[in-house]
Amino acid sequence: MPRRKKRSKVQLPEVPPFPLESASCGATTMGREMLQELRDSWVAHHRSEASELEVTEEALDGTLWERKLGLVAQQRQQMEDYLARALGTFPEGAGTRRAAAFRVRLLANKAPRAGITDIVRMAWRQDLIQVFNPFLSDTARHSVHEAVLTFLQLCVLEDKFKRIRAYAVGAVTPLLLQELLVTRQWEVRGHPQWLVIEVEGRLQIRPTQYIVAMKLIEDPGAVVQLNMGEGKTRVIVPMLVLHWADRQRLLRVTALTALLGEMFEFMQLNLCGGVLGRKVFLMPFHRDVNLDLDYVRAMHSSIDHCRRAGGVLLVAVEHRLSSQLKWHELRMKGEAALCSALSDLFAVPARELLDESDEVLRHKYQLIYAVGSHVPLPDGTDRWLSAEALLRVLRSARVLQVLNSDVAERKLSPERPEAFSRLRLLGGPKMEAACAQLYEVLAQELLETPPYELAWLSCYLSNASIRRFLTKPEASEADLPLLAPERRSVLLALRGFLACGVLRHCLEKRHRVDYGVRRSCGGKRLAIPFRASDTPSERSEFGHPDCAIVLTLLSYYYDGLSRSELKAAFRKLLECGQSAQEDLYDAWFALSSETMADEARVTVDNVSKVDLSNELQFDVLYQHFHLNFETIGFWLKHYVLPVETSQFPHKLVANAWHLADNHDGLVHGFSGTNDNHRALPLQVSQKDVPALQGTNGKMLGLIMENPEFFVLPGHGPVRWQGVLEFVAERKVDVLIDCGALTAGASNLQ
Repeated sequence: MPRRKKRSKVQLPEVPPFPLESASCGATTMGREMLQELRDSWVAHHRSEASELEVTEEALDGTLWERKLGLVAQQRQQMEDYLARALGTFPEGAGTRRAAAFRVRLLANKAPRAGITDIVRMAWRQDLIQVFNPFLSDTARHSVHEAVLTFLQLCVLEDKFKRIRAYAVGAVTPLLLQELLVTRQWEVRGHPQWLVIEVEGRLQIRPTQYIVAMKLIEDPGAVVQLNMGEGKTRVIVPMLVLHWADRQRLLRVTALTALLGEMFEFMQLNLCGGVLGRKVFLMPFHRDVNLDLDYVRAMHSSIDHCRRAGGVLLVAVEHRLSSQLKWHELRMKGEAALCSALSDLFAVPARELLDESDEVLRHKYQLIYAVGSHVPLPDGTDRWLSAEALLRVLRSARVLQVLNSDVAERKLSPERPEAFSRLRLLGGPKMEAACAQLYEVLAQELLETPPYELAWLSCYLSNASIRRFLTKPEASEADLPLLAPERRSVLLALRGFLACGVLRHCLEKRHRVDYGVRRSCGGKRLAIPFRASDTPSERSEFGHPDCAIVLTLLSYYYDGLSRSELKAAFRKLLECGQSAQEDLYDAWFALSSETMADEARVTVDNVSKVDLSNELQFDVLYQHFHLNFETIGFWLKHYVLPVETSQFPHKLVANAWHLADNHDGLVHGFSGTNDNHRALPLQVSQKDVPALQGTNGKMLGLIMENPEFFVLPGHGPVRWQGVLEFVAERKVDVLIDCGALTAGASNLQ
């Protein structure tokens, strides 16, 4: 049994020292507040009851639980037999013609006979007792209903003892202690369907799950934290569905797209396909849906049917936002009738439940409807020429001196001098301190050695106001000398990349983890956001065009060109004038020729020797030019950037604030983390329950309990190869790659 560790009545549990220092994260007011929150959670975790309990030897005796299990199973069978007799006993003797007729109907299978499923339904549908035995008095029906609840509680207890017996025999102390501490905190007569959840799911609602559910029920607008793996989706969501889906108000559960399918399958199996019989609706929506009045009326009818049937509507984030933006789009087109029909759809009284609310309400997420015809990106050529020029000077020796191992992670490829070395800036105080120097060096290098297209920049090498404008955020455009419009636009673009931090922001992202190019489909060829390692984010793109340009350049620099893309680049090169062909090809060849064998070099040392119909020669070209950043830049400037960066004159935008909007303020949410609670929409607020204050402290404690940390060498093989060697040396069976260390490697590798 659980036993509290012996200690003085007035003595509080000893709390280990807080393991984090305040030097780095406590430099700002917000940093200090966040640190104090984590410190309070650390203390709350170590003073919790569970940390002060231990399992006795008696509790580890499997035979003890075997005896208890047998006793409970016997009582459960007795209660089941009692219910069968009570529902199958009818009056006998004189004046019982109606009962005799009912028996005949039973024998002829014309009257219902109660089975175990029917008995379970009687927990919340007492009218079924009358259906299966219409001869019971009110007192008898009440007794049968009480017996049903007792029977279900015995089923839950029997399953619990089975789990405890298994944990005791296997000496799984943490899970055994957890089971022993679980007691029912709620009244089964008030929530009989919750009892059915326990029976069907072969589980028992934990006190923390009940506390979170009641917090959400009693406090509209609350967002509550509950640790990952504590049963939010599998237990609490069904509890809330059964409580809130009351046929008066629509219950809408908003989930992440990646989790929507799994949640639908779970609810369909447990709420729809089980004893509870609740209907689960999906209503996907996107911009391409061709709406008409009949379509909208059908949607309204389905939603109203869901409400009246006590069902639940599952939607993804973009489904809700897209339907709202569709109304604005139709309004701009003058579709008054459709707008009115959609308004009626939105007016259905609803209650919102946000699963994984930390991600659903993430302030970075927004859905955009582009409106109008494509227009070229303003000063687009100047923007990508500026971005390419800055990336080129990142290779200079002076820049490399600034980007030491404290502020940047760089992977040089001496065997491929034509390739762009992988680079990622690291965050932290050292990077903040080095930013000003980095911007100064980049600006100086660019003014000293500008590319051919921006050769005029060298005229301003000694102009202090130009350098200040490019590197200092506080500088003003009024400080610039009188310039031609095309030159002014280049300087503005360079200022955006340097002084305004766009270049730094892009270089802090990880390729194929935070961004990349999706090559497997025929969509946009610009870089797009990634959700995880090698996992592109569906139907999303970077909203800032300058970020999209830099990340696209970096993506192709790192990945290289495909054979078809390289052939297109050479085809475009051969369409240029003779002088331009020679100048461009000489620049490409100068980068790639160092690693060429002599016999290969003489076959492609001049642009006049390039023959795209010669596949053997093209194999040589591909081997030495597909990672050539000059070649890649040429291809991007002609085939990708002018086309893919086109903009729209207007945009319709919806974000997390629209998800949290509800006429009656009935918005509820929960998640495993609460780190972004300061950025939540004002319609909701973080209101964690006191009993769970130690959640973040528990996670910190788990990290600190890990006695072994290994730092992979920063030099040598690429990162995923270092991870592979580490795993092979220690004969690791399972690798959980939380940090995307294996990004870029295939499963075979």
